[in-house]
Parts: sequence; structure tokens; C-alpha cells
Amino acid sequence: MKKFIFILLFITLNLYCQSLLTMNLGGVDLSLGDSKSIVIKSLEKNCIVSNLSENMYSLVWKSSNKLIGCVIFDSAEKLISIQKDWGYLYGTAVDDYEILFNILYNLQQEGEFIESSFISDSRQPSGNIKTIILYTKNKEVKITILRSSEYGNNVNVSEQLNKRISFK
Repeated sequence: MKKFIFILLFITLNLYCQSLLTMNLGGVDLSLGDSKSIVIKSLEKNCIVSNLSENMYSLVWKSSNKLIGCVIFDSAEKLISIQKDWGYLYGTAVDDYEILFNILYNLQQEGEFIESSFISDSRQPSGNIKTIILYTKNKEVKITILRSSEYGNNVNVSEQLNKRISFK
């Protein structure tokens, strides 16, 4: 239970700190608006940085060869999005995150700290997929739970920091 409280507290604090447009990724504190050359150079110390498109780069941790996220730049080569992939969990760990999913779902239903959200609970013949995405002013936290007789059970948790665009 302590683990769930810690995880919930961690996510809550991250969401409350939405005015801070900084996220640690690959051992580097990145801020929206940072220049592309500085971000890439800093990340290359601990990560394999791969160009996915003109302004999008994936990051693979050198020591474990695991994907840890991606960064996106605008046409002026300024950082506009940071995505941190918290990874996949398999087997019994899925039960732990399903409890977390339910806690966050209940908070969302009560209107706590969330600007908006997307919730999906899809039941298929081969299994169930539950997804919850919590949005604040600049952050998005996504939890996806897959329970499948065909593919097994797993959880993916990711966090993304975005520069919001105003259309006024």
C-alpha cells in the first residue's frame, strides 16, 4: 500500500508542478524553449539519440538499451515537447497499477487537480484495455493496462510535457 501512496503522491506532485516547464529525461533537466543543439548534446552523454523526423528524436538509455522517451522541436529549433516513457510492467505488477488506475480514476471523477481527461475501458474477446490520460495545463500522464489471454498482462505509463498552443 505504501508503494501505491508513493506513486500517487509522485504523480500528484508532478501534476501540481505544471507551472514548472522542466522535466528530467536521460539524467538531464530539460525545459521547454531550450535550444535543439544544447538538448541533443546534453542527452548524448547518457542516451543514444536517433532522429525520427526533422524535429523529433527518440532516446534510448545507453546502459540498458531501453527506450526512455522522445523530444520534439519546433521550426525555430526550440524544445516544445518532452515525452518520458516509464516503461512496461508485466505479470503481477499489472495488479498494482490497476489499483493506481482506479485511484486516479476516482480522483478524476471528483474533479481533483485535472484540467481534462480521457478514459477508455475497452473489452474485446481477446482481453481488456484500460486507458486513462490526465491533462493539466502543460502535462499529460497516460496509463494503459492490457489484460489479454493472447498477449499477457502489461502496463505502460508515460508522461509528456508540451508547450500548449493558444488559438485566440
